[in-house]
Amino acid sequence: FVIKRFEFSPIKQLLYACVGAHPAQWEQRWSRILREHGIDALPIASHGSQRVGVGIKRWLATREQGMSLWNWIDDGQHLCNRANRVAVTRRVANITAGLIHAGFFNRDLKTANFLVDPATGRVALIDVGATRRSRRRENAMRMLAKPTATARHNGASRPDRLPCLPAH
Repeated sequence: FVIKRFEFSPIKQLLYACVGAHPAQWEQRWSRILREHGIDALPIASHGSQRVGVGIKRWLATREQGMSLWNWIDDGQHLCNRANRVAVTRRVANITAGLIHAGFFNRDLKTANFLVDPATGRVALIDVGATRRSRRRENAMRMLAKPTATARHNGASRPDRLPCLPAH
């Protein structure tokens, strides 16, 4: 398991939790919503809080499902196989296209928030608490810039990248 701890003020965490606005609550909510829309977001396996004085500290747990896309790229050994590069790029693009098609905007879409399982090739989105509903074109363009830059970095040519975005 991977544990994500929220380390800001315990009193603030308690107040945010009481009104349903704690980042852990957003993360859980959006993980569920995205999966309901067919977007491969890693589910939250467990969650909880710990009393700290008069406040709390929340935590979330997910099953470990591979390495971040950032580490996958940095590792370099996976990039030698062109088919592997294109397949992972396509999966990242499909997740991004799924977000846009469903009318969502993830303000924290970056290579560190995609997990790649080198054994299966599965790509899943993590850290989805910054997702919101939005059909604004500029938000879609901001999200599209990330997988395009990732594809370019992975060595995918323009003809490789174009079919990655499905027509919805």
